[in-house]
Amino acid sequence: MESKTIEMDFADRANLMSILPQNGNRIKIRLISSIMEQVEFTVQEINHWNINIMPDGRTSWNPAGGPTTKDVHFSPKEIEIISEAINEADRVGVIPFKMMKWIEKFESL
Repeated sequence: MESKTIEMDFADRANLMSILPQNGNRIKIRLISSIMEQVEFTVQEINHWNINIMPDGRTSWNPAGGPTTKDVHFSPKEIEIISEAINEADRVGVIPFKMMKWIEKFESL
């Protein structure tokens, strides 16, 4: 398996963070941490786009801030973790509707 670079917007990043496992062995947690470092919102992004977490858990931002996409590079091991997270979210039926296009793009790479 090769590394993958994929374009992600704010919604993609928020949705991915929401399905990543919260537990695992040390290696898995380090990989999850690496994924989170790449997709979590930076202080600059939070300030520039006025990013907020709504009471219902959704993420909101001011689209007037400009494009909200960035290319994110995932290693083969990180891809495995993301694939496992997608499969588990699918198994229990918690994939957000808005995440489907990104999942299809991720799986097609």
